[in-house]
Amino acid sequence: MEIHWSHIGLSVTDLERSRLFYEEVFGFSLDTTIDVEGEDTATLMRLPLPCRVRVMMLVKSGFTLELMQNLDPGMKPFRERALNEPGLTHLNMRVEDVAEVRRRVVQYGGEVLEETILPELSGARAAFSHATYVRDPDGQLIEVITDHRSEGGWIPSHLR
Repeated sequence: MEIHWSHIGLSVTDLERSRLFYEEVFGFSLDTTIDVEGEDTATLMRLPLPCRVRVMMLVKSGFTLELMQNLDPGMKPFRERALNEPGLTHLNMRVEDVAEVRRRVVQYGGEVLEETILPELSGARAAFSHATYVRDPDGQLIEVITDHRSEGGWIPSHLR
């Protein structure tokens, strides 16, 4: 049986704002926008009727990010989760310039978690040279790193 990775889905409160954030900060491109609604959608998403959801599929480097805005029923408020709670903890983006990404995060409505900015790291045991956490406009936690490709740091085997 062949299995393929498909996408990661994020619920957002403002689809256009989130699209712009992921395009301008991380270089994603819009692939498609669709509206889904009705009983099947409510059943799959475990939401009450009426159920209407607008979806944007963004792509970058073979990765698909699904942004979903629930129009009916509306969105619940963001709830921060600790990294030691079960479930998806964060997204990770490898970038060339962490400082530039931090600037863009703020420019496009996100937040830089200043207390997580690490000083430059080096050596064979360091997995990255610069790292920090940021939040998108809806609070999604994103780890931003610059890796040590040329210095022997940890890199997933499929990226070596």
